[in-house]
Amino acid sequence: ASLWSGPEGPLPRAFTNAAAALALVSFPGSAGHGLLAAWKGQLSGRVFYETRQSVAGRWSARASIPLARTNRAPSVASYTDPNGRPAEGAVWKGRGNRRIWYSQGETARNGTISWTVPQSLPRSVRDRTRSAPAVFFPFDTYVAVVAWKGPLHHVRYAIGTPGQPAGGFQWSGSHRIPGSRTRTAPAIAEVAGGTAHGTLYVLWRGQRTHRIRFATTPDPLTMASGLTWTAPAAVPDAVTGAAPAASSLGAH
Repeated sequence: ASLWSGPEGPLPRAFTNAAAALALVSFPGSAGHGLLAAWKGQLSGRVFYETRQSVAGRWSARASIPLARTNRAPSVASYTDPNGRPAEGAVWKGRGNRRIWYSQGETARNGTISWTVPQSLPRSVRDRTRSAPAVFFPFDTYVAVVAWKGPLHHVRYAIGTPGQPAGGFQWSGSHRIPGSRTRTAPAIAEVAGGTAHGTLYVLWRGQRTHRIRFATTPDPLTMASGLTWTAPAAVPDAVTGAAPAASSLGAH
């Protein structure tokens, strides 16, 4: 059993009518990791965020990702950009459209984040969604994995290789996870299995049931031949009416 703290918050200056997102954040010159919280603005649809550099630290002033507008929850994750600097990747569903948008954020010593102009994943019919997408950076493969609820309720995903901030990511075509059907946004997490390998999990709420289901693929990802997924299975006794969330515990 885990020992939980008492309730904390509320997060200052944060109002939303969708789920919030959490990610680690690192600033140059700072020891350890901080926390970044992002959310959809309750009225404006802007993607806001705040950071704090330690567990006991104060939250920063509220900021927003320039030009980002959504009517669903955003997703954020940390990574190291091609310049070797700590960075953040954010994805969201467009407001007024079904396209999936993303922006790269480079952190600075003064605790701020500089975001690139939003770009969208390829504009095919399959690369659109009515729900919130999820983004994750695997431990042992230098890529971003974005997953979403696609047409016909399938869970789809695309692989993006980080480029220089001005150039954005280079994206693969999208694929569906075999046997996956959902009515909500998916979640992504990874369990480290040892040195330079792990298991990537994608979880979702079943389309016709409220059970949380999942499929896995090994990391390093075998992108040349396509990812190989296990058959979907159910998390025992896990039932929900909304999208799941997931995170691994341990060294990562």
